Amino acid sequence: GVLVDELSKSFQTKNKTNLHQLIRLEVGPYLYNDGKGRDIPIKELVERRHRERTNKALSDTRFCCWDINKRGPLGETAFHICLLNNSTKHNMLAMEMVEVFPNLLVDIYLGDEYYGENVLHMAIANEDMSMIKFILEESKKVEERCCGSFFCPSDQKSTRVDQPDKEQPLLSKETNYSGLIYWGEYPMMFAACSMQVGAFELLLREGADIYATDSNLNNVLHMMVIHNNKEMFNLAFNHAGMDLLSQTNKQGLTPLTLCAKLGNKDMLDHILELKREISWVFGDVTCATYPLSDVDTINPTDGSINSHSALSIILSEESNEHLEMLDGLLFQLLHEKWKHYAKVQFYVKAVFFILYLPSTVISANTSLGLVNISVVDQCYLLSTSSATQIFRYVLECIVVISAVVYLVVAVLEIYNEGKETFWWTIYNTPMKGSFLISCVLVLLIIPCRFTCHLLSENVILTLCICTCIPYLLFFCRGFKLVGPFIVAIYNMIMGDLLRFLILYSIFLMGFSQAMYIVFRGTGHPLFSHPFQSIMGMFIITLGEFSDLYLDFEQARHPAAAKVLFVIYMVIVTVLLINMLIAMMGNTFNKIAATRWEWQRQWAKIVLVMERSVSAEHRIKKQRIYSQPDSKGNGRRFVVRN
Repeated sequence: GVLVDELSKSFQTKNKTNLHQLIRLEVGPYLYNDGKGRDIPIKELVERRHRERTNKALSDTRFCCWDINKRGPLGETAFHICLLNNSTKHNMLAMEMVEVFPNLLVDIYLGDEYYGENVLHMAIANEDMSMIKFILEESKKVEERCCGSFFCPSDQKSTRVDQPDKEQPLLSKETNYSGLIYWGEYPMMFAACSMQVGAFELLLREGADIYATDSNLNNVLHMMVIHNNKEMFNLAFNHAGMDLLSQTNKQGLTPLTLCAKLGNKDMLDHILELKREISWVFGDVTCATYPLSDVDTINPTDGSINSHSALSIILSEESNEHLEMLDGLLFQLLHEKWKHYAKVQFYVKAVFFILYLPSTVISANTSLGLVNISVVDQCYLLSTSSATQIFRYVLECIVVISAVVYLVVAVLEIYNEGKETFWWTIYNTPMKGSFLISCVLVLLIIPCRFTCHLLSENVILTLCICTCIPYLLFFCRGFKLVGPFIVAIYNMIMGDLLRFLILYSIFLMGFSQAMYIVFRGTGHPLFSHPFQSIMGMFIITLGEFSDLYLDFEQARHPAAAKVLFVIYMVIVTVLLINMLIAMMGNTFNKIAATRWEWQRQWAKIVLVMERSVSAEHRIKKQRIYSQPDSKGNGRRFVVRN
């Protein structure tokens, strides 16, 4: 306040001598070496910030002008306060302070929340072009990094870990990049994120590095994707060219694949258009090529699966925004994959399974049908005395050989593509995982057969059939006629039915034990036992209670049994089951209303087929639907429209 009042007087008298003397008198004691500054060890600054956040001490230097022990609670100086107020008087006072103590420009906030923010960051945030020019005229320090917790993504704030020898903290790799003011740390990125074209151009002329990356290794194009800013994206791209588009961040994402992760279709299409090369134009027909390096799931160099490609990322997400991104170029690419190799792989696998399944079912029925041949001899299945038994043996040999082949193929997939790729396949096609379990069960039957453990064999055989048949649903997903219904069933089981079972089990356990107390000591076959009572209440849920209702007269308290029955029927049968029906109907309506939902399932089938073949085979097929880049940089996808 004293300095602001003296500033007004100096302008009235047009004499700044008293103002400068007062600045020296009031500000000087807070500065190192009377404003000349000194080097402060980075270790000391990081310790100070770390102690503020964790109340613990940590076990190069930074040049500072203002004494770090004489600052505000956030590590700010009076010079920062002037720009924070952002009034005409405060800005003029800041300029006068710089005239007296030029090194004030180098000071940053030292508190954890705003660490690294300097007056250039603040001037850009204030959109004060005159102050930006003034600061750059006095100081060319344009690479200061603002890495306080206030300026990082919200989901990374709790993961910040200080480094003893570096100012920038370590951040977790996983993030969705959303935050209050996540602007990329550098003044140049601040200008880009706030759409200040003039400030951005000025900073580049003053030496700002357009290839600079923040703590997440995001460059300015990454930041423009996060903020969905096409205008500044084009401006930065025109300055840097394609090299900036090829940079990857800490998650291994380029600006294009970051669009896929964030579900930003407009920016994805925009980047693809920037990468497009027109081969020829004939009337209304245009032939253009697009690079496959960041788009296709196949790495053009070695045929490996590129999990960071746009197509892989989009299909790993479940939102409607990602679903809509399958239109256009990506859909054409999937169609070419399906046409040239995935369709053949799909139908071949379907035919083999259709032959395998009847063999399994018939051999199982034949063996179970012979159970009554010998009551004493537990090894009767080893006999080959009849044509039926010989036929069964032949089918069983086919089933065992087929199961071994399926398991060997699965092991080869793990060996060639790695566990991560294999588990991705199982996660997206759980029916395949169920089928592989059935193949393992087939092999477990063999020792049971030769050791004559008939009961164990029958149990394993039953589980084998139950885990084998659902694999048919995987092949049904590939047909548009029934595919959407398979998707609806899967979503209902994993969503609606799971929630219903949690609620239902609570009521079932509660009412079954209440019914047990009412019937305790009566000798009733169901309700006089705690665990049997659960089965009894389940039977009532299914509507089979005509005989059980008459047994209520045998209870110790018949009236209480009838009251429990009525309340249970109202809550479970009327309320919960109808709620389940409503939830399932809502799920089906959502899937039916989503235009691309079946295409997403079909696309996942394409990728599953793709991952089941060798890398050499994938490269061979990729060369069919693509052409070499004229500059020797991988492959390009040809589109004519």
